[in-house]
Amino acid sequence: MRVIGGSCKKKSLKTLRGMELRPTPDRIREAIFSIIVDELPDSNVLDLYAGSGTLGIEALSRGAKDAVFIENHLEAIRVLKKNLESCQLVNRGMVIRRRVETAIRLLGGKRKIFDLIFLDPPYEKDLVGKTLKALSSSSILKPGSLVVVQHSRRETIPEALGRLVFTDQRRYGETLISFFRAN
Repeated sequence: MRVIGGSCKKKSLKTLRGMELRPTPDRIREAIFSIIVDELPDSNVLDLYAGSGTLGIEALSRGAKDAVFIENHLEAIRVLKKNLESCQLVNRGMVIRRRVETAIRLLGGKRKIFDLIFLDPPYEKDLVGKTLKALSSSSILKPGSLVVVQHSRRETIPEALGRLVFTDQRRYGETLISFFRAN
């Protein structure tokens, strides 16, 4: 794994093996960031189910102002923190160890608002719909916030959920990338 673009381009990223963690492959990350390039400058990013942090770190490398990484697995958090250190992004990245739904409530209580949210839960665990519902009813979205969801093509997700409206979808083998906008 490596950072594909921006200030940390070609920097190696550590990942965990043997877990349900599934780091986003380079070609899919490149496709995602080509699509959202205009969303990145000075954005506030939330990386849910962050794992080793590849999506949030890529966003920081490409011009996001800051990123909050939500992960509940201790070993993944250790790897994520090492990746932030090796990319010299510690001062722009906050790591929170919590379950995603709890973290969304916590961030709402702290009046945090995000421009860009990455949602990459373990596949086929029925977490996409639940997390989109939690996001939609939270106060961490503003009109125009973009939610990028990585999920299995076998998972069905709603086209609209509260404040979130489906806008686009791309397929990369067994993986779908779905895009939602907050209204």
